[in-house]
Amino acid sequence: MKTKLNQITMIALIFALGITGCTSPTTPASPTANPNSAAVLAMVERMNAGDLDGSLAYFADDAMVYFIGMPPTGMEIYRGKEQIRPIWEECISSHFKWEVEIHSVLGDIVQVKAKTWHDFTRQLEVAPNEFFDVYLFKDGKIISYASTITEQALAKFKPALAKVMPPEPTPMPSLENPVSA
Repeated sequence: MKTKLNQITMIALIFALGITGCTSPTTPASPTANPNSAAVLAMVERMNAGDLDGSLAYFADDAMVYFIGMPPTGMEIYRGKEQIRPIWEECISSHFKWEVEIHSVLGDIVQVKAKTWHDFTRQLEVAPNEFFDVYLFKDGKIISYASTITEQALAKFKPALAKVMPPEPTPMPSLENPVSA
C-alpha cells in the first residue's frame, strides 16, 4: 500500500511539474491567505534563520524530498526527516539563503519559483541557482517536495562544477590470470 501511495505521489508531482510551465499563476491576493503557501514561506524563513528543527517541523515524518537535475547524479531522493536533516544541516552550515515566490496553489499543491545561494555556488560564481519547486501537503504537513533546477541555472552550474570535480577513477585491469571452473 505504501508503495502505491509513493507511486501516486510521484505521478502527481510529475504532473504538477509538467503543468508548471503551462499555467498562469493562480496565487491568492496574499500568499499567506492559503495555509499551504504560508507554510512554505514560514519553512523557508526558518531555514534562512538557521532554525533546523523549526524548518523540519513543516515536514511530515515520512516526507519525500527530490532534487531533480542537479549534477553529478541528476536525481537525489531523501525519505523521511532523518534523511532530510543532514542536507538541511549542511545548507545551514554553508550560509544557505533561499528566496521563494509562490507561483501557484492548486489544492494541496504549491508551486514555487526559487533562488538559492550556498557557499559552494558562491565560490563557483554561479549563485544564485534557480529552481521550480513543488510541495505536496497532507494534513498541513509537507509530504513531498520536488526541486528542479532550471535549464539556465544548470547551463551555468554544470561547466563550473566540472572544472572543480576530480575525474572519476578508471578501474585498473586485473593482473590475475582468469581461472576457469
